[in-house]
Amino acid sequence: MEKSPPSEIQNALSSLRSRWLRVNASGFSIQVLFYGAMALPLVLLFWPKAHLATCVAALVAGSLVVGYLLAFLRVPDKESLAKASDDHYGLKDRLTSALNLNAQDGAMDHGMAKALMNQSAESAREMQAPAVYPFALPSEGRWLVLPTLLVAALFFLRSPAEGNDELADNTADVVAEGLHSLEHLISQQKKQELQKPDKDLLQQLQEFQDRLKEQKTDKKDALAEIAKFSDDLDRQKEQKERELKDLERQLKGLGKKNPSMASEMERAAWQDALTKVREQIAELEEQLKNKANMSPEELAKLEEQLAKLKEIEAKLMKLMQLKGDLEFSGEIMDFLAAFEGELGELTEGKKAQMLKPCDCEDAST
Repeated sequence: MEKSPPSEIQNALSSLRSRWLRVNASGFSIQVLFYGAMALPLVLLFWPKAHLATCVAALVAGSLVVGYLLAFLRVPDKESLAKASDDHYGLKDRLTSALNLNAQDGAMDHGMAKALMNQSAESAREMQAPAVYPFALPSEGRWLVLPTLLVAALFFLRSPAEGNDELADNTADVVAEGLHSLEHLISQQKKQELQKPDKDLLQQLQEFQDRLKEQKTDKKDALAEIAKFSDDLDRQKEQKERELKDLERQLKGLGKKNPSMASEMERAAWQDALTKVREQIAELEEQLKNKANMSPEELAKLEEQLAKLKEIEAKLMKLMQLKGDLEFSGEIMDFLAAFEGELGELTEGKKAQMLKPCDCEDAST
């Protein structure tokens, strides 16, 4: 369906308005971007922890928003748009006059008014909005290369520092989680009821925890502390394993001399052996309550048996303590290996998966 002349004129003016918005919004955005880029170093000076890439992205997005907002607030009315088209094409205010006639009641009843409207509509169909409002780069756009180079230089100068700051933040997070897990590990060991925790090992663990708190943002130093503590634990573990094997050998030898517990000793059922030894000690101590009725020979024999049983008891308790210490040392070394792995995976711009607080089971005896 063919459009009426007034509709064609209105469509042409709408096209002009859209073109004016795009051209001026682009110009305003470039101006805002230029002055914002020039001010960016000042922002970074007063806000040194600001992330440069984020600032640049915000600057570009903000420039576009502000540019379109300024253009929208300054958009010309229809008369100004029609006047601009008349001046560009040399129409001698034809579109402006047609627009005014269309706004007057009864003006279109005259033949001359209709002729003017038809001529204006014809001109509107041939009008090219880009020709009326061509894009013109603002003067700030010609100098935009200067702040662009400045921002590029800031990228190269700040990137290593930002990476180090982010790495320090990531390290602090992982170390904090590691310290929490370490605290849980220590508290679990202190709750042991069947055997007392190794005071020396707990003291070393506490000292390691304190040193780690001092290196909570330095990945290199934290890894060095972990490596040093791991080496110390490994040496202690080897020593205790040698002591354990020697005790097992001694106890199996003693078990052969004591038929009542030979089976437990041979099977390395140390807890069962300890229970039997304590039962025998209790029986001998009960018998010794009547030592007044015993001959010197009988008394000496019972006391000798009691001394041997208490020696076996002491060795069994020492053996079980060593086994508990070795198990605890193993839990610590497993934790340190996981902790070291988490820190080792940290790179600039990447946050490793946090260590979850360990749910360590009580060391079995």
